[in-house]
Amino acid sequence: MHLLNVHTLALETFSSDIPPYVALSHRWGNREDEVFYQDIMQLSVRRDIVKKPGFAKILGCCNEAAKNRLSYVWVDTCCINQMNSVEVQEAINSMWQWYLECNRCFVYLSDVRSDQVLDANDSDFARSQWFKRGWTLQELLAPAKVIFFAADWKKIGRKGHPRVTNRISLVTGIPEQVLLDGDISSLSVARRLFWASKRETTRREDRAYSLMGLFDITMPIIYGGLDNTFVRFQKEIMKTSVDHSIFAWTVDSASPDITTGLLAPSPAYFMNVDEISYDDFILNFSTRIEAGRALKADYTSTNNGIAISLPMRQVADSVYLAMLRCTLLPESARPLCIYLQKLAGQRNQWVRIRIGE
Repeated sequence: MHLLNVHTLALETFSSDIPPYVALSHRWGNREDEVFYQDIMQLSVRRDIVKKPGFAKILGCCNEAAKNRLSYVWVDTCCINQMNSVEVQEAINSMWQWYLECNRCFVYLSDVRSDQVLDANDSDFARSQWFKRGWTLQELLAPAKVIFFAADWKKIGRKGHPRVTNRISLVTGIPEQVLLDGDISSLSVARRLFWASKRETTRREDRAYSLMGLFDITMPIIYGGLDNTFVRFQKEIMKTSVDHSIFAWTVDSASPDITTGLLAPSPAYFMNVDEISYDDFILNFSTRIEAGRALKADYTSTNNGIAISLPMRQVADSVYLAMLRCTLLPESARPLCIYLQKLAGQRNQWVRIRIGE
């Protein structure tokens, strides 16, 4: 792990005994404006680097860290050697842990003025682009201490303050209690993916990679080629989860004739599932629904799709309503259902249809 010394502006590498550090959360500007690993390594001979807007951002972070008697900062632009693919792979898979273990996280909001009233609906804070980026979700959730700074590096609030926490919850859809205690393990897969459903990333693959820490998974980092990264990501979740809410996604205004698999193409398909929850009644009821015969609660990914056992009721020719083991909040003991269509000429093979319902 590379950390930037706030006193010398030199990068130092640690493999163990990592000192306390500040992690910076920010939105990248234009690539030519940011300061990267190679720039820091050449800082003593390339004075033009100090003129970059990204350098002022790093310097502001270093100054605030020094005020807090911390000697090191971690900034993704300059503390990862983007030219080293192995290092990039390790960094992306370690990102959640690095933010989790930081002494504190400084959030730099370049589009927020320091004279704003934070809890106003139309404030710069509420409208900041930082809340719309994919990577910043884990940067909000993982650290215990998150401090927000305006464009002039004046402190404007912290996660945990009642007014700030309430405003963040309204903007992001994340429950206040989650923001306060950081416990997301008891929440359904669908609710966590809902938080990411309206967020954007520059590279499409990062829609999945930026969420790995929320589910405590790692996966090979591959860019380019077929856009199946989010499907790969969901299959990794399935290896350690039996939560059926991963199948409860929908899409508005979809043609009823469209057929799909069980897994969503992107986080955007979870935009309407913010209130999906586990339900013990549903779990117990559904496992005994067919004449006392137990149904397996788990599922597996195969080379021919998803192998899963679900209670079903026929509603039309070859069309069935399948019951998932999840429900809407507040727990109503009414399971969520999806429509499945049996493939002609295939034994026990199905596709999902009517994904807008």
